[in-house]
Amino acid sequence: MVVRAIAIRDGWSNSEIITKSYIFDDDYDLPSIFLTIKPDDFFNPDTGIYVKGPDAENSYPYFGANFWKDIEKPVHFEILDLNEKTYNADAGVKIFGAWSRGHAQKSLSLFARKKYGPSSFDYKFFNDIEIENFEALVLRNSGNDWNSTMLRDGYVATLIRDVDVDHLSYRPFQMYLNGNYWGIHNLREKTNEHYIASHYGIDVDDIDIIGLNNSEPNNIELIHGSSSDYYDLHEFISNRDLRDDSHFSYCCQK
Repeated sequence: MVVRAIAIRDGWSNSEIITKSYIFDDDYDLPSIFLTIKPDDFFNPDTGIYVKGPDAENSYPYFGANFWKDIEKPVHFEILDLNEKTYNADAGVKIFGAWSRGHAQKSLSLFARKKYGPSSFDYKFFNDIEIENFEALVLRNSGNDWNSTMLRDGYVATLIRDVDVDHLSYRPFQMYLNGNYWGIHNLREKTNEHYIASHYGIDVDDIDIIGLNNSEPNNIELIHGSSSDYYDLHEFISNRDLRDDSHFSYCCQK
């Protein structure tokens, strides 16, 4: 059950909105996450970001659907951990993922933004890392494994925790949306510049991230920072003989 309250009085400024979630069945083995949104933001048949909307194609994964659009809405979320510790924040939420957006249960990204609430989520969400400050999180539907185990991707990540390979921490949660049980979602770190900064102690402004995108010039999409160093190195490699030790050493330093 979700209770939202606000104090209103003529001639006075409204109070802040207080949101509290309650769960009465204590027979569960997973931590809980409660999301509270304006129903129309998700489920309005024309504009809701969780629905197909008027322009969706008829076949999976329903390209053109509202859930394929890059739209962010406000959300309040609360964590109830198994040790009864709690955390809550106002945040932004978007639909997350690729073709898995077409599943009935969708992945969501949560963003810490000052226009909603805190600029970071300060809580120890994952037990396998010491990081307690996150600018973004993902509630994942397990992607292509959604209609099977719902844990394959997360489980594989746990197998390489002790290997010197980057991976995204994983923790399953039972999720409630506006008080309604919404199934299991896997809480994951989000791959972005903040992930690199927090794991490697690098300033966010010193990080460049590029990706592959066939619709962009040279198939390169700038995600964060600048692409100039990438193109400079690409030009160097394309026009130098890397059998020359000095050339090869220069590339290794980059």
